[in-house]
Amino acid sequence: MIGVLGRIELTAQDLSNRMLEDGLPRNIANIKLFACLAGAVAPADAGKVLESFGARFYFSLVTRGVDTVRVTAYTVPLTAATVNPMTGHKRTMVGDRPSAHSKSWPN
Repeated sequence: MIGVLGRIELTAQDLSNRMLEDGLPRNIANIKLFACLAGAVAPADAGKVLESFGARFYFSLVTRGVDTVRVTAYTVPLTAATVNPMTGHKRTMVGDRPSAHSKSWPN
């Protein structure tokens, strides 16, 4: 969701374009998509090379010159988050344990 007045859905290409237009450094090392199921395979996309939003987002960034990035996306719904005290990054929780349900690109 973008903004408080309504929901706007973005494609992976739209998101990468917006981030680059807003000043995303082309040498960024890591991006974590903190969005439900961004790394999951939609049934309609099973078997495709770019079968998840995360994969399409990664490919979209690389084709726009952001070729050093590693994208991580969760394969489960995100219902709670904590901050990792070692890194300061958000992490998803399954019950009281950090979730390991994620995929990263490049593999």
